[in-house]
Amino acid sequence: MVMSSSIIAEAILMISVVVAASALTYTFYSSVTSIEASYKSINNSINNKLRTAITIVFVTNTSSTVVKAWIKNVGSTKIPAQLIELSDVFFGNEDYYVRVPRYSNGYGWTYQLCNSDDDVWDPCETLVITVYLNETLVDGDYYLAFVTYNGVKAEAMFSIG
Repeated sequence: MVMSSSIIAEAILMISVVVAASALTYTFYSSVTSIEASYKSINNSINNKLRTAITIVFVTNTSSTVVKAWIKNVGSTKIPAQLIELSDVFFGNEDYYVRVPRYSNGYGWTYQLCNSDDDVWDPCETLVITVYLNETLVDGDYYLAFVTYNGVKAEAMFSIG
């Protein structure tokens, strides 16, 4: 009888060790899987940013309250309209500039794709942004920056007068 209780105790102990080892393995595997998913997400984000490149070709004022900029997609990323609309435009004089919102009630920026047959800003295509201002431009130096949805920035200075 003593021997059988010893065997039962050892069996219970063995089952406890196996259950504990399984729980530890599951926890470790879950952590590794989570880290792997995070790494893949970060890697995709960095890869996307590295393949995105833009340059401002030309900026000018077309009236005392309107500025136009021609921006070329010189990267290898295709940028759909939904992501173009998530971009930021900054404008102002060289010492003070602000983020310009999307167009609403006569103020803000709009865009148009040149020579495009779809709503995607493909590599080698040009995007024209029009900035409608709520103040009249005066002679001086101005700054314009365009920042894509993933943080790639192109900036330019231009002068009036």
